[in-house]
Amino acid sequence: WSCKDGEPKGWNAFMGLSRARSTGEGVAYSTTSRDPAISVSAQRIRAKEFGEIIVRMRTRDATGTLQLFWGGSAGPISEKSSLHREIIADGKWHDYRFPVAEHKAWRGRIDSIRIDPGSEIGAEVEFAELRLGQ
Repeated sequence: WSCKDGEPKGWNAFMGLSRARSTGEGVAYSTTSRDPAISVSAQRIRAKEFGEIIVRMRTRDATGTLQLFWGGSAGPISEKSSLHREIIADGKWHDYRFPVAEHKAWRGRIDSIRIDPGSEIGAEVEFAELRLGQ
């Protein structure tokens, strides 16, 4: 799921985010609540085929953690099916790696992915891509 061409294909501002803006390198959002979330459409991913999810993001002012959620045949999106990574707010691109294969809830068919980019109102967050890795 790439946003590098400025189009958020498959990405949706689920809650607490402004409309997407193209930056030429990705898609940017402003957070409008302390619980912003982006949903990414998943097309029946087989969990056993992928060991990690990588989210490429940059921000100067988001705080807290980047949280990744998933849902599917093993259960809906919830805290029990999520992982956290500390946000680096230096304005540079970072690949946040989520080792989903190590998580007991990463199994079966994955139909939905959600990303919560921090907990700061008024933060600018920009995404270039989300990719599945081995």
